[in-house]
Amino acid sequence: MHELVVIEKLDPVVIFTDISEIDAVLKRIETEVMAHVPVLDTASGRKDIASIAYKVAQSKTALDNLGKNLVADWKAKTKKVDDVRKYARDYLEALKYRVRQPLTDWEKAEAARVEKEKLAILYAAAWDEAQGMNDLFNREKAVREKEAEFARQEQARLEAEAKAKAEQERIDREKRIAQEAADRAKAEAEAKIKAAEQAKKKAEQEKIAAVEQAEAKQAEAEKAAQQAAKQAELDRIAAVKAEQERARKEAERVERERLAKEAEEKAKADKIAANKAHQKKINAAALACFEQNGIETEAGKNIIRLIVSGKIDHITINY
Repeated sequence: MHELVVIEKLDPVVIFTDISEIDAVLKRIETEVMAHVPVLDTASGRKDIASIAYKVAQSKTALDNLGKNLVADWKAKTKKVDDVRKYARDYLEALKYRVRQPLTDWEKAEAARVEKEKLAILYAAAWDEAQGMNDLFNREKAVREKEAEFARQEQARLEAEAKAKAEQERIDREKRIAQEAADRAKAEAEAKIKAAEQAKKKAEQEKIAAVEQAEAKQAEAEKAAQQAAKQAELDRIAAVKAEQERARKEAERVERERLAKEAEEKAKADKIAANKAHQKKINAAALACFEQNGIETEAGKNIIRLIVSGKIDHITINY
């Protein structure tokens, strides 16, 4: 098969600026390649299919490169225009600053003069305010010094009263601690005597209870050992039966699954075989009709293959 598209005969500006033009090229390629009847039964037929697909890929690359080269040329021209635009902008911007420079210098000088006058006015006002604040500060300082002396005297009086009160509280606290210690020693002595008597009585009771408890534990241990041995034997028997039942059910499940799988595979195989036989029968009947109407056998087979593959519009074969 020759080349699907001749790039040298295409005008890139036309086909890449009008969608209908490129669509016409693509439709021609599609029409040409879809006219080929695929043959998969032979090596040469499969090779032809691969060759046509490769030519489609070559056409895709060639068209894409054609568009890419067109865009590259446009980008180069655009860059030249942008460079000239930038040169014009920079030139006129510099000219604007040169023309306005005298006005700019006057505005700066005027702003500096106005600022200087403002600072002079603010300085004079600040000086008058500072003088007034200094007089006020001196008067307030004298008042604060008198108040501080009164506060110092009051603090000394309060500290003396607090010291006397703390000393009296210390004496009272020591007396209270001594009395509490005496009371606590007496109570502890009485508690020790009482605790000794209770401990003796409790020891005797615990001794009797320990003997009774040991006898009861011995009897309970013997009974528990007998019950545990009996239960262990029952558990062992139950476990053996449960394992046997589980193994039986598992074997039945595996067998059911095997039979179901075999049945499913057989049903699928039967269905496929029946479908193939049915299709073969329908195709044979259609081929016989072609032959009865003067169409050669090989041509009839090709027509049937095209219909089955959907290459013939509005015509189908119902199986």
